Amino acid sequence: MGQPLSAFTRVEYLVKVLRPPAKYAIIVSSYGWAGGAVKAVAEAFGQLGIEVVGIVEANGPPSEEEFGRVADLARELAKRMA
Repeated sequence: MGQPLSAFTRVEYLVKVLRPPAKYAIIVSSYGWAGGAVKAVAEAFGQLGIEVVGIVEANGPPSEEEFGRVADLARELAKRMA
């Protein structure tokens, strides 16, 4: 797919065109684009009316703590969707 920005742009386009019936999302990312990736994804979700419940960013391979935060956010998403 080439550059990460290019890949994100394609995904962002598909999400906007397909308009998934999602109300909530979490963002899981590595530290990329000097923090710009998370901001861009959060803005795209906001424009679609999708609430970002939480964000987990890992610097390198994820730690046990980061895996735990993802699990916690997944449980929170499950509660909101019930």
